[in-house]
Amino acid sequence: MTRKINLGFVPPETIETEDGIVLFNRFTSKKIYTDNKIMKEITPSELEKLTSGNVEITEPELKKLRLELTLLCNADCDYCLVYKNEIPQIGNSMELTTTKKIVKKFNSEIQDGSIMAIGGEPFIKKESLVYILENANGRIGVYTNGTLITPDIMPLLKKPNVATFFSFDGPEELNFHRKYKGGKPLFEDTLKGYLSLLEAGANTAVNCLVTNSNVNSMLDIVQNFHEKYGENSFGLSMPHHTKINNFEVDIVKYTENMKKLFDYAKNEGIYVDQIAKRLSPLLDETFRYYACKMVGEQETFYPNGSKTLCTKIDTIPELKDKDKSYFESLLPINNEGCYNCSSISVCGGGCFWDRTFSDDNMDARECHYNNGMLVKILQDIGGHINEKNKVVDMPPIKPIYKKMVSR
Repeated sequence: MTRKINLGFVPPETIETEDGIVLFNRFTSKKIYTDNKIMKEITPSELEKLTSGNVEITEPELKKLRLELTLLCNADCDYCLVYKNEIPQIGNSMELTTTKKIVKKFNSEIQDGSIMAIGGEPFIKKESLVYILENANGRIGVYTNGTLITPDIMPLLKKPNVATFFSFDGPEELNFHRKYKGGKPLFEDTLKGYLSLLEAGANTAVNCLVTNSNVNSMLDIVQNFHEKYGENSFGLSMPHHTKINNFEVDIVKYTENMKKLFDYAKNEGIYVDQIAKRLSPLLDETFRYYACKMVGEQETFYPNGSKTLCTKIDTIPELKDKDKSYFESLLPINNEGCYNCSSISVCGGGCFWDRTFSDDNMDARECHYNNGMLVKILQDIGGHINEKNKVVDMPPIKPIYKKMVSR
């Protein structure tokens, strides 16, 4: 459902580019490239289009089911979101009868949607995973450390509607936070599973957690997997907070290295999730209403089949019983304190869990990163603009970035 909001006149942001400035509407993402010498020549009609506060919000509809198939794992990674946050039902696994009920719900209620098999390590509950791969009518994402993949499941993992997301922190020398119980490194076995799917022609992606251990190697990590193995799909996320053994990332370094990665991804036609989600709203001139899917796009199921908004939020007594409308009320468009932020249209409010670790219920890392990437993207778009002093016609520009926003 689309909801319209009229914010009235919106004074444009002024952002410097290499050869001038861009005037930018922080709510509608309309933009005019100009410079100080000719800015006075912008016509009233173009200014009116630029400064309009008519915003359309696309509210979430359910299109993704997240199944915590098991909260058992054969690994003991230093920053595990499950074990280092002591989330409910640790050690439990989903019965096949429960999996069947959820897949039935997915097939009957969700059109053009996706189902996510996650854990723990989902391959520990292989029976349920196989059932999903064989029976879910939609896109399927499997999130794994890759160490338990066996030849018998290969035909299912190479189906065109299936993508397998492998957890790496980079090449072997950077992967030391990921290990088995007892301390043996995971890297060699994860790589073996990853290469087996590549050789089978399956759809793969690399998910990398960026901490202070590897923040300065972000571009090298992507280059390594792209040039060595042909990988074109990546996630390089900043760490979620954990109650036990919390990890940090220098957000200034993270942002600057993501800007460098932007150029490489553009040249090579690579999808990076944390870039795509800021780039898409600027290309489509849409308002990113939410970042966290728990406000309505996604339902999560514990191993026992009970439904929740967020397994991590459930560890906070004062929040675990809040419904999605409460979290929706915290989104930037519903918070006038965010209205003066240049990057409000690309933000979406970040992760509600990470926000609880701040006194002001804001994740300052997201604020810094969104503003930094906004400037980088607007400057880059400017390099493809020939006509100044007019609101940019985006459709001819969008194909330049097509591979960067399509996984």
